[in-house]
Amino acid sequence: MARRRGQRKGHLTRRGPSWLLEWREYELDSAGKLVPDRKSRVIAPAEGPGALSKREAERIARDEVLSSLDQRNLHPSSLMTVEEFVRSRFEPQVIWKRKPAGQKHYGYILRKLLHTCPRCGKLLRTCPIPEGRKVADDTYCSCGTAQSLMGARRLCDVSVDDVELIMAHLHRKGYSGQTVLHFRNVIGAIFRHAKKLRLYADENPAHDVELPEVRHEKRPTYSWEQCGRAIEHLTAPYREMALLSVATSMNVAEMCGVRRKHANLTDQVVVVEGEVMAPFSIAVRENFYEGKRGSLKAGSRKRNVPITRELAAALVDLTAQSKHQGPEVPLFCSRNGTPIDAHNASNRHLRPLSVKLGFDITWHAFRRAHSTFAGMIEGVQIEDRVATMGHRDAQMTLYYSVEDVERRRAVPQKIMERLMPANVVPIRKGA
Repeated sequence: MARRRGQRKGHLTRRGPSWLLEWREYELDSAGKLVPDRKSRVIAPAEGPGALSKREAERIARDEVLSSLDQRNLHPSSLMTVEEFVRSRFEPQVIWKRKPAGQKHYGYILRKLLHTCPRCGKLLRTCPIPEGRKVADDTYCSCGTAQSLMGARRLCDVSVDDVELIMAHLHRKGYSGQTVLHFRNVIGAIFRHAKKLRLYADENPAHDVELPEVRHEKRPTYSWEQCGRAIEHLTAPYREMALLSVATSMNVAEMCGVRRKHANLTDQVVVVEGEVMAPFSIAVRENFYEGKRGSLKAGSRKRNVPITRELAAALVDLTAQSKHQGPEVPLFCSRNGTPIDAHNASNRHLRPLSVKLGFDITWHAFRRAHSTFAGMIEGVQIEDRVATMGHRDAQMTLYYSVEDVERRRAVPQKIMERLMPANVVPIRKGA
């Protein structure tokens, strides 16, 4: 049968005890030009046990290698390494669009993928080169490894098997299932963008990679007594911030980003930037993260949260003591008039207090406490809790909550009363 136009044939020859397939691929270099690249692969044994004929070897070569090259011939892949693609395409075209927290997340994952030694875990660019080794570049590690997890691999050479090996390596290194999932998602995003730019022709190598079950462990939340003790030992303005977080579920970035014009601390309806604000309410419109103001984490986080008269009075007293006044001044400002730095507050106040009281005190724990306490109050609808927390659905709100066991204890109590009217549980002999 005649070969179809554009169909790869390759050159199958016997090399020693094996059938060797040789072919030529055209790839794109960093400048976007097509350059030939000669490749070879052992197809099958030619002698000994399991030896195949040339016709059988040709069939295997056509099914396993040449058929996939036909599609690649129409859309050549790039010869750029993963690191070169990330620096020249992915960072300037994708990462810059993310929020500061997303950029920080991508930076951590890419640093591990591109510049971390897979053997010792050190950054390749910081590993000293041993004496006597002549290495011109900075991709050598003192432990003997000469490449990173993925950075030195070419885009066209990365396969599903490579991603599987990286995931298994990270799992053996002790990374949690959620972190390994983040690594897979970032790799998928890299090759998804490469396919969009027609620099990668095959299927996304991270698409079919399955990971072990991700176990989400609920972080402990506060009891009423613990929350009261923590707030009692805090000083202004951190005491008011903790009260606001527990009462309204605002996180620390949202509290640091609130401007005074967005806090209606009066009993009158006010209009701010064309928007009506109810009495004693705070409009959550932006956050302050890593020293920068920005938009909220998600659209559902844009909300108006009600506060009590007592909390409003405490905030009025706090703002009155500040030398910085004006509608654009942060509600919680430092001595310089800038928003309070959440990391400095945690290091200087929350962590020492954690040691003193004997349990962890964090900003996010106050937000989780709000969800837990709201679930314990009778009559609070789940819809109201979701709206106050700023979540997209009720599942996330319930994840942040610790269910009220005492409230649900009535069910087994009624069952036991029907089964045993005397409310006596029989005890087996010999128990």
